Amino acid sequence: MLGLGWDPAIEGKSIDLDANATLLRADGTVADMVFFNHQKSNDGSIYSTGDDLTGQNSVDGDDEQIIVDLEKVPAEIKEIIFSVSSYSGQTFNEIKRSYTRIVDTTDRNNVELANIELNGTSTGNIAAKLVRENSSWKFVAINKSCTAKTVQDINNQLSLATV
Repeated sequence: MLGLGWDPAIEGKSIDLDANATLLRADGTVADMVFFNHQKSNDGSIYSTGDDLTGQNSVDGDDEQIIVDLEKVPAEIKEIIFSVSSYSGQTFNEIKRSYTRIVDTTDRNNVELANIELNGTSTGNIAAKLVRENSSWKFVAINKSCTAKTVQDINNQLSLATV
């Protein structure tokens, strides 16, 4: 599970951060994406809990979550990249208490694999990825800042070819 949280804006500004997942084939091409405008993967294995436009809809601290059922991810998917983008364009320095986290929920112990404080002058973060190795998945932390308002901006920076 990818969790994303931030505090609501003060003084009437709106802050819209987005949690994203990009599904890649073995050749590196994009097979699917889960983001605010496509909240469920075509195969149903990955879905968003919804698009929070303000930072006020917190569930256990997370304003948005992307849930992954690894057993249902099709065999053609070799990587899942998790990212965050600032759709409203604020840099992370302008946003109070923003973070993203990756949680392993497979055994219901909810082990946090990564917790990244989002800060700096960037508007995007490539948080982590899951890589399929035979019949199991390997977690890889990335935590790379970038400039992004959308998941497509992130994919472009990674030079991913969209289908």
